[in-house]
Amino acid sequence: DLLPVRSSCSGTKCTNNKVTTACGSRKTGIVESTDIRANRWEFPWSVAIFNITSGFDMEFIIFLCGGSLLPDGTIVTTAECVVEQEASLLRVHLGRWDLVADDEQCTQVLTVARIVLHEGYDGVSKRNNIALLFPGDIPQRTSSVNHICLPPTEPNETDRCYIIGWDSESSRSVNYMLKFKVRATGTLNDCRKLVQKNHPSSSYVLSPEHGCASVVDTMDKHYPCARVTGSGLVCHSATTGRYYLRGIALYALRNCTLSAINDLFVDVYAYSEWIRNKTGNQ
Repeated sequence: DLLPVRSSCSGTKCTNNKVTTACGSRKTGIVESTDIRANRWEFPWSVAIFNITSGFDMEFIIFLCGGSLLPDGTIVTTAECVVEQEASLLRVHLGRWDLVADDEQCTQVLTVARIVLHEGYDGVSKRNNIALLFPGDIPQRTSSVNHICLPPTEPNETDRCYIIGWDSESSRSVNYMLKFKVRATGTLNDCRKLVQKNHPSSSYVLSPEHGCASVVDTMDKHYPCARVTGSGLVCHSATTGRYYLRGIALYALRNCTLSAINDLFVDVYAYSEWIRNKTGNQ
């Protein structure tokens, strides 16, 4: 996607009055969609990460991947998305929904001051595939922007979970935020068998920091061919009523088929201490 760089929008809808500051919450009145297209601001912690490039005396942005906004304003995403990027050329868009819209209300654009990759990241095996972006600007919590909670001490396997993200197909006239209801209870052995069956040449090493999620609903022709990495696998806590970050989405394994091949994600439980040590988030 090549899109002109635009400034963020403002307006009465974007006010931070009466907006909750509790992590994993959204503005009152924002409801959940009933299909794979998320409603606007349904997941206000989901961000879109772009790279700036120049040409024809203009600046353009190239969509790279998704990410999630943490309580201290740091963005968490996959290492593979930003490993070859320069921090000064990255822009993080908050409050986005349709990535090819000419003008979306209530968005914010952050610069990036620093990229922190996990020290053990391996670009071949995709081990430790996690990174943090430290913004150069302070994100404002508004109707369209809030932060996601880090996971509780123990996962509740009955919590309702979604993988959030955008279609990786760049030729469409619209690119709405999508959500896929998943069950994050698959075993690595389940995913390992599917990887070996469908991607025999894959170099993925399914180690304990990977998670395995299965799509709950029956896939149909409306499902995208593929989605980008980096966005959150988020779960709604039956205990607190708020969302928390369960994982970071990796590439879907089904490669444009409608077969129910499990999705891989980076298990945030395996990196909670690393995130807290790097950011101070609790």
